[in-house]
Amino acid sequence: MGPGARKLVGGVAMLGFVLIYALIAIPILSAMVQAWIKERVQARPGSSNQAQNTIAKVTINAILLASFLVFLSVRVRYVTHHQSEMEAKEFPAAAVAFISTHRPPAPMLNHYNWGGYFIWKLYPDYRVYIDGRADLYGDAFLNDFAAVYYLKGDAWQSALAKWGIQTVVLPPDAPLVTALRSLPSWETIYSDNQAVVLTRKRV
Repeated sequence: MGPGARKLVGGVAMLGFVLIYALIAIPILSAMVQAWIKERVQARPGSSNQAQNTIAKVTINAILLASFLVFLSVRVRYVTHHQSEMEAKEFPAAAVAFISTHRPPAPMLNHYNWGGYFIWKLYPDYRVYIDGRADLYGDAFLNDFAAVYYLKGDAWQSALAKWGIQTVVLPPDAPLVTALRSLPSWETIYSDNQAVVLTRKRV
């Protein structure tokens, strides 16, 4: 898992920790506030124990519910905002949005570091060609991918044909992107400073 993915997962984990903290803190705060309210109610003349308990419980429940909702709303908004910023910075979010909308043909060849993100955003409509689980794919597969990505040898075009690749999503400076842009059988359908989407022209 790359550093960008780790940051994104960290943001989601932080939200989980917030919820766990709230579950632990609420009973403790409830007991403290309830004791304080009881002391205040007992100071009033003519108040019975039952009335004291009822007032204390209703008040504490209302205070805790309101406090929890405000805290949770603020925290969720903060985490969501920063997660979206991080996602757009570390991953090709705009290219993924384009793919989701325009639906270029599959199979798709993607960058190694983006595999996990694509699975999250595009599965099951699109299956990734590769992702960060290197042990699962094995050295031979990774070497074949690297050979095509870096244009090693003369067999990279035949490899794309053998794999049935119809769409390529890679960084703009990828050697394979430069090569495909020079071929009349491929066309660029999306490009920004993070990713280029190319598709094989239909004959």
